[in-house]
Amino acid sequence: SYTQGNPRLIDNLMTDAFAIGSQRKCKVIDADIIRDAVENQALD
Repeated sequence: SYTQGNPRLIDNLMTDAFAIGSQRKCKVIDADIIRDAVENQALD
């Protein structure tokens, strides 16, 4: 678990994932988008 259940990290990760999904015009936030958001957040 990248966020270890930390609510702030989850919120930041999902905000980034939504932004990435929006930029890519995706209808679904999939695992690839989450991985990219994790990389952006330097949580890996």
